[in-house]
Amino acid sequence: MSRVKKPNNKWMNTNTYPPHITNPSKLVRRKTEHSDYTKARNLTDWLFLKYDMSYKSFRNKSKKRRDEMRLEYEQDTGKKVRVNRTGDYEDEWEEEI
Repeated sequence: MSRVKKPNNKWMNTNTYPPHITNPSKLVRRKTEHSDYTKARNLTDWLFLKYDMSYKSFRNKSKKRRDEMRLEYEQDTGKKVRVNRTGDYEDEWEEEI
């Protein structure tokens, strides 16, 4: 425990943890030698295998580019991305054609 100064000039005891405990862990994804993007289970996996792109980066693209990539995903894998009630696409709502 350490003593730190807080607002209003009050001293408080707080726990200090090393950064490896408090920092968020990163998901590490690796491509295998025989990974095939046409057999991807969902859009996120397909983006990683084909373009080495995260889903978060995909969401930052323009709507036109996202729609083009979704169409390309459907052509490559044979799976269709459905639309939810709000009209926005969801990665988790996939079905096979």
